[in-house]
Amino acid sequence: MAFVHGKRTVVLADEYNLSPYFDSANVGRTRDIATVSPFTAAAKTKLTGLADGKASLSGAGDFAPAAVDDVLNAALTAAAGVLLTIGLAGLAVGARVRLLKTHEASYDISTTVDDAVKVAAEIEPSVDGVLAGVSLHDLEAENASGNGAGVDNGAATSDGWVAHAHCTAASGGAPTLDLKLQDSADGSTWADVAGGAFAQLAAAGRQRLEGAGTLRRHARLVRTIGGSNPSFTFAVAIARR
Repeated sequence: MAFVHGKRTVVLADEYNLSPYFDSANVGRTRDIATVSPFTAAAKTKLTGLADGKASLSGAGDFAPAAVDDVLNAALTAAAGVLLTIGLAGLAVGARVRLLKTHEASYDISTTVDDAVKVAAEIEPSVDGVLAGVSLHDLEAENASGNGAGVDNGAATSDGWVAHAHCTAASGGAPTLDLKLQDSADGSTWADVAGGAFAQLAAAGRQRLEGAGTLRRHARLVRTIGGSNPSFTFAVAIARR
C-alpha cells in the first residue's frame, strides 16, 4: 500500500504555486453514459460518451499583490483559460497528477467575524476533460542543463499526449530555459518526441503541448539552461490520452 497525506498536495495554476493558500482540493474525472436499450431488452445496454470533469479548490484568502485573490480573479475573465496541474502526492518525478486546461466557473469569498477569510473556486475543463498523468520534474530550481529521470508507463500508448510546464521563477543575466520531451521503448535509448519541444522560457510562465500518435513506454524531460548565473524554478507533467 502507498497511502499519502493530503498535506503533500501541490496546486499549480499557470506560473503560480497556489499550494500555500489552499487546504482543500477536490478533482474528479467523469464520462457521459448513454442508454441505448430497446423495448425488447432484458438488461440495459450503454455507450460511453464524452469525457469531462471538474475541480474545486478552497482555502485561506490572501489579498496581497499576485497572491491567490489576484490569480483567481484574473482566471474568471481569462479568455485563454488557465493551465492547472494538481500533484496528488507532490510533484516528485513519477508522482500521480491531474492536468486540466480550464475555465474558472466561479470564485467565492466568505468571511465571518470569528474566522479567517476563505476563498473557493470551481474549475471546469475546457478541453480533454481531466487527464491523469505523472510528473516529469518536481517544482524545484535548476541552474544547469541535464536529463530528468525516466518514468515507466508500463506500455506504449497510441492516442496522443498532453504536457504542462509551469515556471514560477527565473533569475540571472539573460536566462534561457529550453525544455523537451523524450521517449524510449526500453528506458535506455532515448529520442525526441515529435512536437515535444516547449517554446524557450526567459521568465516565469506556463505552456501546454499536445501531441498525436504514439508515445513509447518510457518518458523523460530534457532541460537546456543558458545565461549568466541562471536559475529557473519549474515543474513539468505529462498525461497520455
